[in-house]
Amino acid sequence: QRVQDAQDVLTDSAALAVTQILLARGRSRGNPSLVPADRCGDLRLRGWTPPPLVSASRGETATVRKSEAAIDTVLPTSCWNADKGRDQSTLPPRLDFVVAHCRESLDWLSKKLIRVPAGSTLYVYEKCAGKLNPEALAQLAGTDKFQAIRVVQRPDKGQARGDECSAYLTHIVGRYDGLADFTVFLQSDPMDHLHFDFVDLVLRSIAAGTYQVPYLPLNGPRHVR
Repeated sequence: QRVQDAQDVLTDSAALAVTQILLARGRSRGNPSLVPADRCGDLRLRGWTPPPLVSASRGETATVRKSEAAIDTVLPTSCWNADKGRDQSTLPPRLDFVVAHCRESLDWLSKKLIRVPAGSTLYVYEKCAGKLNPEALAQLAGTDKFQAIRVVQRPDKGQARGDECSAYLTHIVGRYDGLADFTVFLQSDPMDHLHFDFVDLVLRSIAAGTYQVPYLPLNGPRHVR
């Protein structure tokens, strides 16, 4: 029980931190404009240059080796876009679905995810070097369900497993200046983690323009039924 309590505290703290970051971003730049659905390209994560190394004993600044210089990471991305002739003027707030995927079946996109607000984009972050075809995903989900589909290769590096955490963080960092008004983060086996009836209610509220909650856990065990 103590381990579970600690995990709950950590989960809530991380979610709160991400929410505060996104709210600060929204206040600083206002509502984002609609990004054209036909805009596609590999996801580039800008490199990080480490600060100079300081010797604790003598207070001297060490020289950063060339191998420690900033290096951009490029994540290959394949794309599918719906008919460009759709009327964009009547779309509800922008909504992105972000799915961390590793070999699981995605049949639930058509069987469980029913009411998707118009203009939504599906991002699938491949954790296990899968070869998902975004056009095949569009056919599976229904070609009228999503405005665009992006499949991004996001394998973990080294021995540490990032699982869905690195997929979600990659989406936030890589698209920080173009995040949707609302983003739904999902594992690719969502039936084991949430109740789709509740998700459907949330999506209907977003489509109707009545949803006003900054952060909402979708994890099923947290819900009273």
